[in-house]
Amino acid sequence: MGEKGQVKIPIEVYEEIKDGNDRDELAIWAKKNKTEAALLFNEEVNVSLVSRVIDEGYAANLTDDEVEAIGRDPF
Repeated sequence: MGEKGQVKIPIEVYEEIKDGNDRDELAIWAKKNKTEAALLFNEEVNVSLVSRVIDEGYAANLTDDEVEAIGRDPF
């Protein structure tokens, strides 16, 4: 599906998957160059869209702790 362009993952989410430990089968699979090439969505982040998602989907005035808690979810 990824090789056909039907499924792509932004780098922010892909890095979270790859950060698993050496016993995490998903992380092991994600670390393969072929997997990354097939799934990685190579497009620059539109900061205004991410800000809009945070403001409208979470809250407009998040504290530092809240920003840390949501992590890369807005992507």
